[in-house]
Amino acid sequence: MSISIHPHPPRRRKPESSDFANHDVIAGDYVGFTRGPDHYGIWHHKGDRLELVGGNGVGNRAVIALPNGVPLTDAIKSHPDLSLNVPIVHRMALRPGTFYYRMARPEFSDWNSSPGRLPMDLYYDHDLTDALLQVRSLIARLEAILTVIHPTEDNLDVYGNEIRNLLILASTEVETQWRTVLVNNRYKIGSKDRLSTNDYVKLADAMRLPEYAFTFRLFPFVQDVTPFKDCSAAGSPTKDLPWYDAYNKVKHDRTGNFHEAKLSHAMSAIVACWTMIAAQFGSSGMRELGDLNNYFVMTRAPRWRFSEVYSSCFVHELPPTSTGEVCYPFT
Repeated sequence: MSISIHPHPPRRRKPESSDFANHDVIAGDYVGFTRGPDHYGIWHHKGDRLELVGGNGVGNRAVIALPNGVPLTDAIKSHPDLSLNVPIVHRMALRPGTFYYRMARPEFSDWNSSPGRLPMDLYYDHDLTDALLQVRSLIARLEAILTVIHPTEDNLDVYGNEIRNLLILASTEVETQWRTVLVNNRYKIGSKDRLSTNDYVKLADAMRLPEYAFTFRLFPFVQDVTPFKDCSAAGSPTKDLPWYDAYNKVKHDRTGNFHEAKLSHAMSAIVACWTMIAAQFGSSGMRELGDLNNYFVMTRAPRWRFSEVYSSCFVHELPPTSTGEVCYPFT
């Protein structure tokens, strides 16, 4: 097990070719342009022109003509403020002013950061407080265990009743957070009103859960914990989460699977709780209780493409009913 170094800002995955590819856009789309982290813009495709509705780096010339037959990139080059460095073209997944229920993302004004924030987060004050207090309770149980078992590599496979209880409590809390996000986004639940990991795994891509990693500030020798590292709809949802698989085993068969109640699994389950808070409420949620924010160190954060971030307008062209929370389009 390697010693963790706490970089600032946290690491993120390497850019992929899709991060630099232009999107096809059509009339009615909201279009994003980026030229590095400090130049961004949101434009509305009106058919014969693009009109700037939010962003910076283009001066006062906020219209780009789109003559028939002229490629979009050529039209962009004709703009005086964009001619020297043609930006990447993004078809925005969300119209300005809208955001997904309980899913934090960067805002377009700081789009290269992570984990971002949840607009209207004050609306969730009670839910966030409950979740944070639950994590604080789990941490208290973990610290009591760690006064007896030092979390070195040799001890991470230690198991026992208190560790099992902590694993069950922490995993149950993660399940609660999973279900809440899905229900808030009006995810269609089966006729038995039950959700399984086949449903929960769909949050992996929507919230970039595999890209989060944390370590414990008090135990810098503990390697980065990535509770959702291999979480994917294409895999085996339960077995791809070793701590969650262990939770199911010790919950249903303590005698036969007692050895699965490992300290490493309990610690991963607690980090999974904290990851869900970060992924739902972003940096503002993580700062809500300072003692918890000081307990965990984010060592890796998601990388978002500009087309996926939350944006707003500086012109009043949108009707009030077009803004606010929208449901994530689960498939």
